[in-house]
Amino acid sequence: MARLLQRTERGDQAHDLLFQNTSIGRGWLNDIVIEDPGERRLHAEILALDQGRYTIRDNRSRGGVLVNGERVAGVRALADGDVLRVGRAEFVFEGNGSQPGGAGVPPASGQDACSTPTLPSAGRRGGVMQLTAGTLLARVFGYVRELVATAYFGLSSGLYDAYVAASRIPNLLRDVLGEQAAESAFMPAHRTLETRGRPGEAERLLRSVVWVVVGLGAALVALCIWAAPWLVLAVVPGFQSKHPELMATATRLARWMMPFLLIIAVASVYGSLLLAHRRFWRYSVAPLAASVAMILAVVFLTGRLGVGSLALGVVAGGIAQMLISAAPYVRRGQWRPLFERPLVNWRQPALRKVGRSVIPVASAAVLSRLGNIVDCILASRFCVLGSISALYEAFRLLQLPFGVFALAVSRAAFPTMIERASTQDDAGFSRAVTRAMRLNMFLLLPPTVGMIVLATPLVRVLYERGHFTPGDTELTVLALICYAVGLVTMGSRTVLARGFYALLNTRTPFYIAAVDVAANIVLSVLLVRTSLRHGGLALATSLASILHAWLLKVMLAREMARQGRRLTLTGLNGAMLRLGGAGAAMALCSWGCLRGLAALGLSRGFLGNALCVIIPGTLGFAAYVGAAILLRCEEVKQLWRWRRVDTAPKGG
Repeated sequence: MARLLQRTERGDQAHDLLFQNTSIGRGWLNDIVIEDPGERRLHAEILALDQGRYTIRDNRSRGGVLVNGERVAGVRALADGDVLRVGRAEFVFEGNGSQPGGAGVPPASGQDACSTPTLPSAGRRGGVMQLTAGTLLARVFGYVRELVATAYFGLSSGLYDAYVAASRIPNLLRDVLGEQAAESAFMPAHRTLETRGRPGEAERLLRSVVWVVVGLGAALVALCIWAAPWLVLAVVPGFQSKHPELMATATRLARWMMPFLLIIAVASVYGSLLLAHRRFWRYSVAPLAASVAMILAVVFLTGRLGVGSLALGVVAGGIAQMLISAAPYVRRGQWRPLFERPLVNWRQPALRKVGRSVIPVASAAVLSRLGNIVDCILASRFCVLGSISALYEAFRLLQLPFGVFALAVSRAAFPTMIERASTQDDAGFSRAVTRAMRLNMFLLLPPTVGMIVLATPLVRVLYERGHFTPGDTELTVLALICYAVGLVTMGSRTVLARGFYALLNTRTPFYIAAVDVAANIVLSVLLVRTSLRHGGLALATSLASILHAWLLKVMLAREMARQGRRLTLTGLNGAMLRLGGAGAAMALCSWGCLRGLAALGLSRGFLGNALCVIIPGTLGFAAYVGAAILLRCEEVKQLWRWRRVDTAPKGG
């Protein structure tokens, strides 16, 4: 393994080049920290290329970077024995060939022999199926949870609006410490240490991250409980003058739900380990416990707590999800390493890398949630009571196919992306990105078409019962149609963003997310004043998502080129055209069937609306698959092969 030997007064200090990129600078979060107060926080970067090649890049530093006494202009390749001067620090580069067994992975020994438990992993092709099946089950229970909540509280009373507004606050902050941060910053670093033969370092990294999350999460919870009135006012300012009683209710619910932030953050750390070790089934069904807890809380405690039962269900569900995710790593005494000293190893380079990576990841995730906050603000001012809940329920319905297909495909492909990126396999990395994008499009087009063409009977069948009125249906249908326009690109952007994270670049997705949010806000302000009202807010989200996905695609190719590599998304454009034709066939077939059933008078009542979903949906999907086969879409054959493969777990 290549490394840098830093020459100091106390002798040479070795820095192994474990990761795809190694940063050098005075900033504390760099992989190698140098004492040079007059320089930039990030002075230079060393990039690992294919076939054991390394380059160094000057980050526009004041003093520059010298290699063998010559100043680096941009990027320079490194050779074994090169002497580097970065600011006041001096290093000697040792390539793979200069060390015993350099081309291989150094064996774990000593303290590193004590590893995070190695768990059996699912086959890669079977991983998509396991994630899809498990996520489908969890999402179905999530739908039942929403159905129960809306049946008990409805939309027009405003109580559900208060709950949705209160939940926006912990859900906004959970992304600072939650799934995206854990999976995109902690998971690549931890997995890289394991694959590089450093299990002891991986275990120490896990311990440090858990305790940082606990400390930071507890501080955020306490701060948000104290500041809840001002936070709620910022989310729904229209309630203060129009519905002061709902403002008080939302503040109370927000305070009750705040501990969920800390609980789900710990669950996310262990959930990312399940994903890294390809424990896809447990990973995907863990959220099911959260839905079950909320359903039980609403059914049995609404009489005593009213809408407060929703908040209690959220916290109880988070605890259940955390226990399920952490169980494989803390049972049978495996929890003891968590309490070894020091609890947090601030000097560990991998922890600094996680810290540097998590800042833009968390910021991008928070930015993506800001669109929902802006929707709440604008809906509370310009839309009728119940619009906030209609947007929430429509988006939750959209999350069913998104979570089942888009997140499952991108999460299953992510470990492969990391491995291909860390081994500089450009062709393999490109194939992983392309296949995930094409499969995402193939799986997301049918629900997109179905939710646009069959929106009205679908919402009636799913929600129209109890306190959920026909007026609530109209609000939800409009939001659902407008959201569905961007479903396919929502799936594409999850794949492309994970491609950046696999390359250990978390800054570019953050900048692109900022553009997405800015576009979303501008479009929302413009469209909410049209006749669409809250539907304009949903449409703005979809249009911004399309822009987001396109920018990610363009910039991912540029990032690969910057690293001296090449991204080749072979066959992607042709696949998009073929799938577009198949989607058009489904839309025409479903629309024609729906009109026929309406003409026959079969669209009334629960049974009639169910038929208006099942018959056009089934025939439309058959038309979609048939057209895909005729147009030679490879995804049909791919899924058929995966159905027949042996998905028995393989050794990790």
